Amino acid sequence: MQGLGHTFLWKDGFEWRALRDKQFTYAVYREDKSECLFDHQNDPFQMTNLLKDANYAGILERFRAMLKSKMADLNDTFANCTWYRDHWIEDRKIMRAAKGKFNAKNNRE
Repeated sequence: MQGLGHTFLWKDGFEWRALRDKQFTYAVYREDKSECLFDHQNDPFQMTNLLKDANYAGILERFRAMLKSKMADLNDTFANCTWYRDHWIEDRKIMRAAKGKFNAKNNRE
């Protein structure tokens, strides 16, 4: 999952990246590098951040490694929101992705 924050305003400072599996959601925010780890099976409203709970340290490290690997695979530099405005859109249409272009039918070329 990728969040670019207030993209409709192209306002920097709200960017995030996240991964999830059947049980957990992990997210990291660009500006302050803060992280969240939620157990959405036991906490479906994501009210308790498990980041500092030692019982989840291994899960946290697994998600950190997975996100780092996925971002490297996609050549995702975790840029500011305005970078995506300047490089991924043309006439309000998404034109480029991290690993290729999208054609008019929104399929990768």
